[in-house]
Amino acid sequence: MKRIYPLLLLVLVFSACDSTPNNEDDQSPLPGADFIRVTANPNPVQAEGAVVIRVTVADTTGENTSYLWSLPEKDSVTMVNAIRWQAPEQTGSYDFSVLVVNPPNQSANANFEIEVIR
Repeated sequence: MKRIYPLLLLVLVFSACDSTPNNEDDQSPLPGADFIRVTANPNPVQAEGAVVIRVTVADTTGENTSYLWSLPEKDSVTMVNAIRWQAPEQTGSYDFSVLVVNPPNQSANANFEIEVIR
């Protein structure tokens, strides 16, 4: 059963809702998700600049919560609700997703993009 859990996480990530927060001022929940909000500051970001991405989930205690981040270059699992992403030199729109899991039965996910400009 424990081997199914990581597979389930990946399935949830790829079936996430499609929403794009434009900036940190977007404080409303993402469409299709009842209680998750993602902010990226700054967005857009200058090429080779840094972006702080933060997830807020209502109705979670924060204890034992894990965050599965799907970044353009790799996936990462953290126990904190914020990460720092270093933008590449190449301009364009980059797709991200995050799955928040708060055992035993709460989860939420979101897809978003960050634009890299010159």
